Formats: sequence, C-alpha cells, structure tokens
Amino acid sequence: MAGPKKWRLLDSRVVYDAPRWLRLRKDRCRLPGGLEIDDYFVLEVPDYCMLVPVLDDGRLVMTREYKHAVGRVTLQLPAGLVDSRDRSPRQAALRELEEETGYRPGRLEKLGSFYTVPGRLANRMHLFLATSLRFTGRRHWDQTEQIETVLAPPARCLEWIRRGGIKDQASTLGILLAADRLARRGPR
Repeated sequence: MAGPKKWRLLDSRVVYDAPRWLRLRKDRCRLPGGLEIDDYFVLEVPDYCMLVPVLDDGRLVMTREYKHAVGRVTLQLPAGLVDSRDRSPRQAALRELEEETGYRPGRLEKLGSFYTVPGRLANRMHLFLATSLRFTGRRHWDQTEQIETVLAPPARCLEWIRRGGIKDQASTLGILLAADRLARRGPR
C-alpha cells in the first residue's frame, strides 16, 4: 500500500500581506486523485521560539499575560517571534527570555522544532530548555505587553495542564518535553 502523495500546486497568490506579521496565500491545488481545490488558504506567519526556563531549584519560569486573540489572560512559557533582529531561533530565544522575564541562561539546549498547525499555518515553533539562569533584571516589554512572571515547580505546572490552567498547546509540549529531558538526566 502506497502512502499519502504530495499535492500539485497549480497556482498561488498572496491575497493579504501585513509585513512582519502575516501573509495570507490562496493556493489552487490538484490532489493525487485528480480533485482540484481552487481556494486552499495558507497563513504564513513568522517562526517563533519558546523556552522552558528552569531555575537551579527546579522551578519553571512562566509568564502570565493577556492574549487578545483568545480574549484571556493566559499562563504560558516565555515566547516570541524570530524576527529581523535575530540571526537564528537560538538568538531570538535568548533575546525573548531576557526581554520578558529578566533572566539569562547559562545553558540553552534545543528540544526541537515543530509545526504549529501544519494544515493551515506555514511556520515552526523552536523549543529550547534554558538552565543555569541568572537574573539580570533587564526586561524590555513591547508597548502591548504587560507580563507577570510566575515561578512554579514542574509538578504544579503538570497539575495546571491537567486541570486546564495551562491551555497553550506549545507550553504543554514544552513542559512535557523538558520534564522528560530533566528526568532522564537524573538528580544533580
């Protein structure tokens, strides 16, 4: 049995472009069975980085802030766009962590890169584990940001995930992968 086959792109055009934030593309495609789709929309947004910052005592550094798209204050891991200031997702991660929380890591390990919603979004989330944190106090929030820093042990974060206190899927993935990585290392 043959697996899924790639669609054939017949035409693609940008229908909306907001430089730096997003671009909406309308594709016309032919599926392997011959069916043509005239209006398959793809949202192109920048890649972003997310960090799982872990203090020496094991607590995670989380952020609580208002997210307008969902109309709620959310609890999540520090994150931000990879933008023109950055040479790499790693550099973006270092910048975002200090801007949002005032912490700088002594060690930064990549946990992976993941598609966020591969059926409609053309971007990736780059996930990092940040350890040996040092507080610099050099926070720099955008005009739209008001961020509260929340320190919590991993067990509490896992409980928040189970009870719906953390609803962000990327933060959930980050916490679970970091917990696994740290558990495999064993006690310090």
